[in-house]
Amino acid sequence: MAQLLTLPCGDRSALSESDKATTRLGAACKRSHTFCALISGSKVLAAFSHNATPYLSIIIPVYNRPTALECCLRSIAAQVEPPAAEIIVVDDGSDTPCTAQQPVETPFPTRVVRQGHSGIPTARNAGVRVATAPNLLFIDSDCVLDRNCLRRLEATMSRLTVDTVFQLRIEGTSSSITGLAEHCRLCSLQARKLTTDGHIRWLDTAAFAIRRTGCLPGEVFDTRASRGSDSVLLARLMQDNRLPAYVSDAYVQHCVCLSIAGYLAKALRSSVAESASRDIIQAVGTPLTSPLSARLRSIPDLFAYAPAKRTGVAVVCIVLVRYALQAAGELLSRRGSTFSRDRGRLSP
Repeated sequence: MAQLLTLPCGDRSALSESDKATTRLGAACKRSHTFCALISGSKVLAAFSHNATPYLSIIIPVYNRPTALECCLRSIAAQVEPPAAEIIVVDDGSDTPCTAQQPVETPFPTRVVRQGHSGIPTARNAGVRVATAPNLLFIDSDCVLDRNCLRRLEATMSRLTVDTVFQLRIEGTSSSITGLAEHCRLCSLQARKLTTDGHIRWLDTAAFAIRRTGCLPGEVFDTRASRGSDSVLLARLMQDNRLPAYVSDAYVQHCVCLSIAGYLAKALRSSVAESASRDIIQAVGTPLTSPLSARLRSIPDLFAYAPAKRTGVAVVCIVLVRYALQAAGELLSRRGSTFSRDRGRLSP
C-alpha cells in the first residue's frame, strides 16, 4: 500500500542510501521547508517540494498504460513557469500497480490513489475527493502537455474570472496515420463547436479544467455512464446555462498508438458503450450528438486539417469510416435497449 512520507528537509535518515539515489532531489526541494516522498515498501515513487498551496490539482486516471503515463508525467515535469500544482494519479486497478513503475521526478507533490477497476468516471471522482487545490485539471494518461500549457491555462483562468469551466485545445500527433486522423478529427470538431464569444459546445475530459466553485452538486462525473461521462457533464452544464471557455493556446496532444483497425474498432466499441450516457443526456433534455449527415457536411473542414496529397485523402477516409462506425454503434445500442425494454414488458 502506498503511503505519504513527510520528513524535515535535510533529515533523510529514514531513507536508505538506494532510496536517496532514486529520489534525485532537484532545486525545488532544496528551496522548500519539507522533503516529501511517496513510497511503496522501500521504493521511492516521487520526491517533491511542499512549500506552497497548489493552484491546480492535476488528476490523471490510468488503467494499464504505464508507458503512456510516464510520458504524460514527463511532459508535466517539463512545464515552463507553471503555477503551484499537485499531481494525483488514480490507478483504476491496473494489472501492474503504478507504484511498481520507475519513478518520474516532477517539481510537484505527487500522490497515487489505487482502487479496484471501477471505470474512468469513478477514478476521476476519487481524484477529486483527495485533491486540495481550488482548481481541478483532468488529463488522460495518454496525453502529453505542451511545455507552456499550465502557464497559459493559469493566465486564462485568472483573466476570465466569471468562467468556471475550461476546455483546453486537444490535438493528435503526426507519428502515425491514426495519429494524423485523430488530429484531423479533433481540430475540425473543435473548430465546428466553437462559439463566437470564445466558448465551445464540446467537452473532452482528456484536457479539461473546472473551478471547485463551478462544480455541480454531487459527484463531478456521473458513474452511470462508463463511457461518455464528459458529454453528460456538458449536458448538465448547458442546462445550467454554462459552456466551457476555450483555451486555444493551452494544448495537449492525444497520443494514439493503434493500428487503423484498432483505432476504428475502439470507436465502434466506445459508441456502443455510450448507450447509458445518451439515455442520461436525453433525460436532461439537451441534445449534443451531431447526426451523421452533419458530420459528412464537415468533410471540407477535415481536409483543412489533413496533410496534403494521398496521405490527406487516406486520413480523411479513416475519419469518415470512424464516423460511420460511431453511427452504427449508436444504432446498435438503441436497438439493444429497445429489445431489452420489450423483453421486460413481455416477462411475466
